[in-house]
Amino acid sequence: MTSTSPWFRLPLNAILPEQPTYFTGSVLGPSAERALQTAYEEFGAPLGTGTAVWDSQARRAALNDTLLQPADESLRRSLGDSGGGLSRLLGGGAGKRTATLITQTLADAPEMVARIERWWTRVRAMEWRQATVLQIMEELEPRAEDALLAQQRVALSLAAALQLQASQIKSVAAETVTGLNAGIDASLPAAGYTAALDSLATSLKGVDTSGAGEDWRQWPAVLREPMDTFLTGYGRWADQPLETARPRWVDDPSALLAVLPGSTAGHDSAKAGNRRATAADSISRQLSGGKRKQFDAATAQVEQLVALLPRVHEAVVIVAAAARYWVSGAANEALADGRLETADEVFLLELEELKQMMTGEWSNVEQVRPIIEARIHSPSQR
Repeated sequence: MTSTSPWFRLPLNAILPEQPTYFTGSVLGPSAERALQTAYEEFGAPLGTGTAVWDSQARRAALNDTLLQPADESLRRSLGDSGGGLSRLLGGGAGKRTATLITQTLADAPEMVARIERWWTRVRAMEWRQATVLQIMEELEPRAEDALLAQQRVALSLAAALQLQASQIKSVAAETVTGLNAGIDASLPAAGYTAALDSLATSLKGVDTSGAGEDWRQWPAVLREPMDTFLTGYGRWADQPLETARPRWVDDPSALLAVLPGSTAGHDSAKAGNRRATAADSISRQLSGGKRKQFDAATAQVEQLVALLPRVHEAVVIVAAAARYWVSGAANEALADGRLETADEVFLLELEELKQMMTGEWSNVEQVRPIIEARIHSPSQR
């Protein structure tokens, strides 16, 4: 194995929908862009001129490899050069800075997740008064950026830890390292959700769901109890969890039943973890001295970061769920006076436009309807 092991990078769907609605794009798009720019700069590989993920003019998200690949390669080289690993960590340079960032990320990210959970509870409990609604609105982008930045830091930390791990085993036979990166791929951010979805599908295998009505609380226990367990943990998710316009599973459990048949081939975290542990143990026994010490330390960090990434990704999902809850409530007045004709039309407005509508700057139908109608018929609007 060489130090050119695959460089882990978050998939686009863990950061942004490819073509979000106007509201989702205005909340998550700029936050995602700032998060990537900030995280890469912190890790010593600032991105070049241009957008890394969010094109605000085209309203589309795409990972810009022209910017990201050189930055990833720069980080890879700084961590994988000969003389890397332990000697670099002791002597300073990129390795030591990165090791410090990894340690800090492991300490900070769980607290960020807890803050987002507390914020979610506050959003759900808020009174629908204008002052409170406007206060929450001002918090949407900062909370989104907090979660997206933490997620990007964890992803870069994981990529770096994998590289530090690889830098110690350049002389180890390739067949020995099979399984060392098992499960560390694009499916990792949603691994917990996928596992829960698979568990639900398994629990309901053979159960007749044809008679399930819209009110899941009236379902028979054999159907309701597994669903209740799933919704307790993942009710804030959706078929497109970062798109605020998509209903959350807790709001429409019957829709979840429709997707279950195709959801049983997901990420097996336990199996992947066992494969990594077996490979790491075999490799560690072949090393000695400083190489073994540094390999074992990097392996421990990899496992911590693998466990942490799904948690910080869920924080991003929670922000999207909170934004949906907020905007759905904030639209009530506009629905009552005809500025909006359906609840879903609120997602055709950007955050600043909603602020204008709520503060009275856009107080009549004539100011709002032309914008809504134009966007309904726009080719770019899903």
